Amino acid sequence: PPASLYRLAQVIKRLTLDLFVAQAIAYNTDDVVEIRVILAPFAFDPFEQTPEERQTNLDDAAVRVADIQEACDAAVTTPITCNVTLPDIQVRSDAENPALVALFDDGTDGLYMLGGFQDFAMQIIANTIMEDRLEELHAQGVPWAGNSAGAAVQSRYMIAGYRDNDPNYTGDETFFPWDGLESGSLWLWYDTDDAGDERGLRFGIRNAIVDQHIWERGRIPRLLQAVQRSPGPKIGLGVDWGTGSVVENDRIVRDTAGFYSTVILDQETYDAAATATYAGPLDSLAIRNVAMHLLPEGPYSYDLELQQPFYNGEARPAPDISDRSLYPLQLRNVTGNLILGGDLTTTPDGAVIQRFTELAEQQAGPVLIVTVDTDEVVAGTLANFWYDALLQVGLTNVQTTTIVTAADIPAVVSTLEDVGTVFMTSDNQSHIASLVLDFINDDLGRGLYNKLANGSTVVFDNAAAAMTGEYMSTASSPVDEEARDIAASDNILAGDVEFVEGFSLVSDTSFEPRAFFDYRTARLVSHTFLDDGNNLAVGIERGTAIELTNERSQVIGLNEVMIIDGRYTTLRQIGENDAFAANWLLIDTFVPGQVIYDTAQVQTSVEVAARPQWHWAKNLHLR
Repeated sequence: PPASLYRLAQVIKRLTLDLFVAQAIAYNTDDVVEIRVILAPFAFDPFEQTPEERQTNLDDAAVRVADIQEACDAAVTTPITCNVTLPDIQVRSDAENPALVALFDDGTDGLYMLGGFQDFAMQIIANTIMEDRLEELHAQGVPWAGNSAGAAVQSRYMIAGYRDNDPNYTGDETFFPWDGLESGSLWLWYDTDDAGDERGLRFGIRNAIVDQHIWERGRIPRLLQAVQRSPGPKIGLGVDWGTGSVVENDRIVRDTAGFYSTVILDQETYDAAATATYAGPLDSLAIRNVAMHLLPEGPYSYDLELQQPFYNGEARPAPDISDRSLYPLQLRNVTGNLILGGDLTTTPDGAVIQRFTELAEQQAGPVLIVTVDTDEVVAGTLANFWYDALLQVGLTNVQTTTIVTAADIPAVVSTLEDVGTVFMTSDNQSHIASLVLDFINDDLGRGLYNKLANGSTVVFDNAAAAMTGEYMSTASSPVDEEARDIAASDNILAGDVEFVEGFSLVSDTSFEPRAFFDYRTARLVSHTFLDDGNNLAVGIERGTAIELTNERSQVIGLNEVMIIDGRYTTLRQIGENDAFAANWLLIDTFVPGQVIYDTAQVQTSVEVAARPQWHWAKNLHLR
């Protein structure tokens, strides 16, 4: 068929609508640009609605229609005008009504589907005369657009939601974005028969699985699993809110517009999908070498058929990663155990704490709990929580101390020689970041390193774990849900995430705790733009930890670890909308019980010169 242009706009935002209406105007051949808005995802129920519900939907949709009308009016010149209409198709019987379907006539120049519930939308449209008619318009080349659920249905193999959204689900578990790697968490409409009911539009994109709100709602884990399970090509296409891309002929992703970026997840090039497994306590996806491409505004595109990114129209071939290893994730010149937790308060008697207890019982001296916060009461409450938790698992010799200001650091340093193991934790990443230089100057970092060097176990949990790498981000995650969502998207913008240099107990690596729960995947990406891409970004989920020794690093606990690796990128830039652009970032996920790196592995040609295990203050901050 003629070229068809899908518009994957995530919300009704002028930046994304402008490109859609431009396509509709270009398609138009007369004096009136006719755009039809599809209401189906707004449905309260796909089969019946009360008159009041129907009117509520019409009133709410009228606001969106006005936005599209305004965008179109601003783009045309006399004598061309725009006419944006809203056929009242809200239940399945409407989609079988010839009079209503006839409103999608041959004069239609653009189609826009609103957001809402993609499963409801397809229960209304699938295998009706409306879908037949929409397919005819698509074949004629009529530009398509959709926001949120309206984008989801444009994926032939469709993510319907999380498993508990399914009315036939009989389990008692509720699933969230941070469960996206967990087997059984997703409701996938992957019917391979076009006559089937559980699918996206039968003329939808077949070369990729589409997801939306990709940064805002922390959906990278969800898309990773959805792609791995796809019956079609193992490619994911994720778009964030206020952002859209054109997909031309079910193939070329181009012309991103809006606030953020489009994300490509390629599980084909390096056989990621084929070699993936489901393992660990939650039967979670463990996958290696997923290629990720970021397409912000600018000359960035991707060919879904060739599975290759382009810059200024030139192909960016896949790099050779045959020598790849995760060698930075090791300790050097120490005999102790370093445990980095992603927030262990969710599992205070779980596998990580059981492992810590085992190690602590092997070492002479008490366990010292160190908590850090701007508020003495908050720090004390956290210290008491862990004091009680460690007593519950059988440790009897436990001490606590708190750090509120830099003035508290020397007293902590003076106690280190007299304790066996250290458990340092904080919920306040911004405060930890503000104290890192003081920790170094007042010898707390040196003292903790000496504990490791002499065979002790040191735990850094939650925000404290963030300071153990080469760099740490300085912002705590917002508590407010809306602020968290905004921050999750903004983190993909250059300059949004601020950094300070960390302890470098683990070189060439940065850590983010609560990586999935706090929607920090875009923040992980920002770490890969440090040190010319030579900085591994490691996200540790709650209830989970990485244990590092001089022999290996491995995951322990309940959930997953995600690593984003920028060492093989062939392009790292900033797009015209200030969002990061990149080709050939690599994603790995690990589950408890899996080894990340073993010193028996051969070190690789991408390895940089070894750095001292401990950076003294003058070297760390003045280099």
